[in-house]
Amino acid sequence: MLTFSKLASNPHASLMKPATKPKHQVDYERWRRQKLAAYENTPSLVTALANPFDITEDEYSKILTNIKQFNMALYATDCGGVEDDNIPRQIGRRFGLENLDRHLCAEESGIAALRFNPDQLHGEYIPYSRRAINWHTDGYYNNPEQRINAMILQCVSTAESGGENAVMDPEILYILLRDENPSYIDALSRNNVMTIPANEQDGKVIREAQTGPVFYSDEAGNLHMRYTARTRSIEWLDDPMVKKATTRITQILNDPRSPYIFRFRMKPGQGIICNNVLHMRTAFEDNTRTGQHRLVYRARYYDRVRIE
Repeated sequence: MLTFSKLASNPHASLMKPATKPKHQVDYERWRRQKLAAYENTPSLVTALANPFDITEDEYSKILTNIKQFNMALYATDCGGVEDDNIPRQIGRRFGLENLDRHLCAEESGIAALRFNPDQLHGEYIPYSRRAINWHTDGYYNNPEQRINAMILQCVSTAESGGENAVMDPEILYILLRDENPSYIDALSRNNVMTIPANEQDGKVIREAQTGPVFYSDEAGNLHMRYTARTRSIEWLDDPMVKKATTRITQILNDPRSPYIFRFRMKPGQGIICNNVLHMRTAFEDNTRTGQHRLVYRARYYDRVRIE
């Protein structure tokens, strides 16, 4: 397994002229080639599940292959319109996902029902509005012990219009940034580069401020990304290279021609299972007259998808 204990390459390595490349550099270059090669042909990310409660070995293998290559996979079931959050929970269990992030707005099951909800608890949080949600990884404001490593989104019903998603593998973004300037990676890997201020309501601190890196690796050597494109309630390290790196991220994520960004509008019964990839959502409009409204279940996990 490729490890990211050394997230950035040495920009001065060419001046050293070593006889052979360090092993970690050779491993990285091999991994990079494999990651980029997966996008040479338009990949098919959708796997049809005949029964989400009894995923076959073939269905399991197809989903796992996509997760290995892209850190994400889409699936389609015949459960459109069925309001049962046990469906995504059982799909998650099939892939080793058990430890749910039981956050403030989650249901008793630990899974959140994302729909327009203006009540006092949900109304302050944008996932429960009809507004667009900018690029982010989930749980970027969580403390290190509760980092979100995997996620499932499953569509129950669609809005009358809007509600499209776009997703991108953070490992690809890492590669693009490192290819352009390894100093971007150095800057974004600092432990004090991004701070999310404390969440306070009615004078009570619900969540402490969280400071940490954008790119980091876990003990197993997996690369992770902690990011939000929000411009309010965020503090970036005051550093020229950090500013250049974050500006470049914005440009990459907003490129409509990028071959590395998947765009789709989930149909009822469809879902995505991923290792907390970068994602966004466009604004949407429900039809209050007919009762057509957007409902998506979201399960967030401290686990990572089990790779066998």
